[in-house]
Amino acid sequence: MTDGEFNLSYFDASTVGEVYNDAGKEPTRTAAKTLCTAMRDKGIEIFTIGFDLNEENAQATLQNCASPDTGKIKHFYQAANGTELNQAFQDIARNIESLALTK
Repeated sequence: MTDGEFNLSYFDASTVGEVYNDAGKEPTRTAAKTLCTAMRDKGIEIFTIGFDLNEENAQATLQNCASPDTGKIKHFYQAANGTELNQAFQDIARNIESLALTK
């Protein structure tokens, strides 16, 4: 769950002061997309929740990260308030019950 705003860059900062470097936002978003793709390619099912999304690329990033919807199982949720957030978590919990771990 996230607001989708990459306000911290985890890989291009050499000091604490550089963590908030705006130049790192797009590479961080690219790194997040790469990580999501790698997880899906390994068969990991991903559910995402966007909470109070205000940044223009946030929704697209979270939708692209989530696994594709299958049948009745939804993988991307967008919540604007506590009630919608609670509902998203409830839906995900119900969906997880039908998943099985495989080796």
